[in-house]
Amino acid sequence: MRVIWTAVANPLSSKDKQMKSPLFLVDVPGLGMQPFKISLFPFISVLDVPGKQQKGTACFKKAKGRGRAELKCEATLDNVPKLSVQFGIGDQEASDWVTHDFGVQSTCSLGKPGEVWDFKSAVKKNDKNVFTVYAVIRVEQE
Repeated sequence: MRVIWTAVANPLSSKDKQMKSPLFLVDVPGLGMQPFKISLFPFISVLDVPGKQQKGTACFKKAKGRGRAELKCEATLDNVPKLSVQFGIGDQEASDWVTHDFGVQSTCSLGKPGEVWDFKSAVKKNDKNVFTVYAVIRVEQE
C-alpha cells in the first residue's frame, strides 16, 4: 500500500515542532483497517547549536526545514504481523525498508537511524508551496 500526503510547506519556516498527516487506514492482515499517521519532526545537530543541548531547541525554522519522520499506528494492536515501511519525500530517493512490529511499539522511525531529511528541498514553490510525503507499507514475509 502506498500512502501519499501533500503537506503545506509553511510550517517548515515556522517555530512548529511537528507536522502530522491526516489519519489514513492501513489494511493489517487479521486485524482489518487500522488508523495510522505520518509525523515530521525538526532535527538540529548539537553541532549546529553551539553551547546548547539538542533537546528543546528544535523547531523547523532553526532546523532549516530538515528533520526526521515517523509512522505511528493510532490503535493498540496485539498479535500483528511485522510491517515493512519505506519513506520518501518529493522525488528524492526513498529510504531503505524498515521492518517494525507495531504490536510492540506503536511508532516506527522512518529511514536509517539518525537519517535527516531535507523537507524544504522537496517544496514545489510553483505548486502552491506544498511538498509530497509518502510511505509504502507492506506485510513482512517470514
